[in-house]
Amino acid sequence: MSRSHIATGGSGTLDSILLAIADDKTGPTMWMDRKTGKIFAPYDGGFDVVASP
Repeated sequence: MSRSHIATGGSGTLDSILLAIADDKTGPTMWMDRKTGKIFAPYDGGFDVVASP
């Protein structure tokens, strides 16, 4: 199952989803900046950032 969410807001907005990812309570997650194409992919052991020059 695939779900997409758009998150906007201030400090702490993504705390609950980041904690769920860190605790392995959710599936693979990634966010992409539509303007730059950069991808942020957090997981239980850290995170990956994918960016092109």
